[in-house]
Amino acid sequence: MNIQPVHFVKGSDAIVEGWGMPFFGPAKGEDGIGRDLDGEFFSPNTDFLFDWFRGERPTLYQHTWDKAIGTDRLGGVVGHEKREQGIWVRTQLDIRSQWYEAVRELIGSDALSFSSGAYPAGVVVSKAGEILRWPWVEMTLTPSPMNPYASLAALKAIDLPPLPPFYRPRLLVTGVRATWSSSYINALPDGAFACIDSMGRHYPHHNAQGALDLPHLRAALSRLGDMSNVQCGRRHLEAHARAAGVGE
Repeated sequence: MNIQPVHFVKGSDAIVEGWGMPFFGPAKGEDGIGRDLDGEFFSPNTDFLFDWFRGERPTLYQHTWDKAIGTDRLGGVVGHEKREQGIWVRTQLDIRSQWYEAVRELIGSDALSFSSGAYPAGVVVSKAGEILRWPWVEMTLTPSPMNPYASLAALKAIDLPPLPPFYRPRLLVTGVRATWSSSYINALPDGAFACIDSMGRHYPHHNAQGALDLPHLRAALSRLGDMSNVQCGRRHLEAHARAAGVGE
């Protein structure tokens, strides 16, 4: 599957599109069928019950699991299209939301994916892992994709078990206003950063006055959840998080 990064629709600063429910997944079994990290997969035969909603399905964050954002509505689904590779979704962000700027920044950094939530009592999954019925009720933004083929994020909302410790940093993304300019960050002293190495200074989280900045602390922790990013400074940042009650 040719994966496209999630992006704003050209000419818009509010409408975002990406794979909402991609068919199959990257983990192929002995039968040659690709599955997601749960061993399940959507297929062209999946019934999403598209006609359940005459209005917008809500767009949420982390399926409401994030303590700070909770049930706040980030926007709504404004379109979906069945394609050969899956269900392509468009959602419109509410630019009046207090989380809009932070979400826009994360999308611009390719840090989020789409995830679909379903009405649990109506979900039907075959023994082979094929999701036969998925009563789609909400679209979520998440940095923790269950199916890497989803490109804006994809944890499916069905009786989620307790998350293991290594997921916690990702769940600390709380749609914050982490909006310091490049010039402001460049002028910060070395002590404002979590670590410094040969590649530069990483994860600013203290402001110019030396005070801890919670939005940038959360942003730094969220980026540590992506193992492709620099991992230095984790203990320092997590110590700040414990002291500040971030993620508790």
